[in-house]
Amino acid sequence: MRMAKGFEKRETHDGYVFSFCCDLCGHSVMSPALSEDSPRKAWETVRHHFNMCHECGRWICDTHYNEEKMTCIECVPKKIYCTACGSELFIGELYCKNCGNKI
Repeated sequence: MRMAKGFEKRETHDGYVFSFCCDLCGHSVMSPALSEDSPRKAWETVRHHFNMCHECGRWICDTHYNEEKMTCIECVPKKIYCTACGSELFIGELYCKNCGNKI
């Protein structure tokens, strides 16, 4: 099983703790303390917090995942819709291009 590239390991009095990061935004999720120094076992405990982009292979958080296309939002931007007029928008836009509503 492939796991996220970005992780940090710390040794605590309870064991080893690993932090895994979203490859786009750096948001991290920490594993519970493990008795062994095993990044793979730690990844199994936090894997459900990440999605793999089926285009570029990066591991990303839900915010940066396009569920419809199973990709990161850099490969295929996620569509959102204006609450005022229903026009299609993209993440990052501040105003609707159709009606001017603030997003």
